[in-house]
Amino acid sequence: MCVYYDLRGLRLIVIGSIVTMVLSVVDSLISAVDESAAFLVLPLELVGWVITIVGVFKCSRINERFRKAKTFTLITILLSAAALAALFLFLVNAYWPDENESLGDASFVVGLISLAAMVLFFLAILIISFICVYQLLYGCRDIALMEGEQYLAQKCRSIWTMYIWASIGGLLFFVIALGSIAALETVAMVFFIIGMICGIVVLVAEIRLLMCFWRFWKTYHGKPVGGKNIPLPEQPVI
Repeated sequence: MCVYYDLRGLRLIVIGSIVTMVLSVVDSLISAVDESAAFLVLPLELVGWVITIVGVFKCSRINERFRKAKTFTLITILLSAAALAALFLFLVNAYWPDENESLGDASFVVGLISLAAMVLFFLAILIISFICVYQLLYGCRDIALMEGEQYLAQKCRSIWTMYIWASIGGLLFFVIALGSIAALETVAMVFFIIGMICGIVVLVAEIRLLMCFWRFWKTYHGKPVGGKNIPLPEQPVI
């Protein structure tokens, strides 16, 4: 473990996440006017994701939980590439069937398998992203416990509880709403509204999460690990 906390990675996670969130809103607004122009924002969103990923990697030297977050991030990147490949294969079978006439019935099977693989990949990405957030938050919690900051440790735990339950609840209500929309439109609308409320709670939890990361960076970056009686360097890395 390093002698001094190097928490620049947390700052990068916050910056990258804010960039991605803002550009996602811009993308939605542009899509409402001109869907073709919305693709111009996508490369900028990717920049935000790259900044966030670099931040996670930079945190990996701090403690074991941050190292696990890095590992899960690598797995997510690989799964994302696999999901995009499955999506491409599905689209080829769906929109350019003439290219696969030589395959006959096998073309339908390939399309079905690619669709199932894509769904499984995206589900795995969702689960692993939750695990990654958990490791990052509890990595911060471990720092707080090491420094004797019980309040900050409890805050990390409350943010995680709020985030995970609102996320699961929102997903569950949206799935139920989609499943019941054909039979009971009123019931489906109720579930959609509850799902939207859960989505707002998730957004609040994400804002709390980013504020927590920023606070840990401001509080502990450049400070001795575990409150050791070590003089600070004359020019700490910032």
